[in-house]
Amino acid sequence: MEDYKIENYIEIDGTDIPIKELPEEKRKKISEKIQDTVMFSMGFVRKVG
Repeated sequence: MEDYKIENYIEIDGTDIPIKELPEEKRKKISEKIQDTVMFSMGFVRKVG
């Protein structure tokens, strides 16, 4: 059985970049944006403050 390697990439300004190569702070901001987008599509909105 073959072992598969899965890498997650994100496109930034037209360039595909492996997520693991991004600084921790940038990964956190991107993950929050993805989560907000998914949650918004289900009717939830993040309230800050």
